[in-house]
Amino acid sequence: MENFNSSILILGMPAVGKTSVAQSLSKKLQYQFIDLDSLIESKLNKKIPDIFESEGEDGFRKYERMYLDDLKEKDKLVLALGGGAINKDSFNISLSFKYRIWLDATIDVISKRCIDNIKHRPLLYNTNNINKSLLNLYQIRKNFYSTCSNIIIDTTDSTILEIVDELIIKMNELN
Repeated sequence: MENFNSSILILGMPAVGKTSVAQSLSKKLQYQFIDLDSLIESKLNKKIPDIFESEGEDGFRKYERMYLDDLKEKDKLVLALGGGAINKDSFNISLSFKYRIWLDATIDVISKRCIDNIKHRPLLYNTNNINKSLLNLYQIRKNFYSTCSNIIIDTTDSTILEIVDELIIKMNELN
């Protein structure tokens, strides 16, 4: 396996496997793993839904952008982002990562995966139609995901290990 000397950004909708894939990939490459949402929670000593409640989505996005900017110079890092972290305000920062991996899945699969921890997803928690809410979010975010990413993987029917193996092949192809 080639030794990559650049950081890796994992992006995509909620519940596509960003954190699980990032953890597994970081172990395989022997890179540091950071989940941006967990980093924000630990730095602020608050859970994400509480940040949304006290500071709104704009306040939360400000923290995402700030910590993403802090991490852009790190080497040998696999960074899992929250679903909305790539937006007009953070887009240019994200381009400083050599590998920008969009994990995608069907809305039906994402919806089924979200149900288990819906209370931890502030943009989906108070909806009466999760599929419609996810579809609306996807329509807003897909342009950012597609223009930001240089690798796209469909996680709908794949295991974490299959996804990681496919990622390593695609990363080698970019070198």
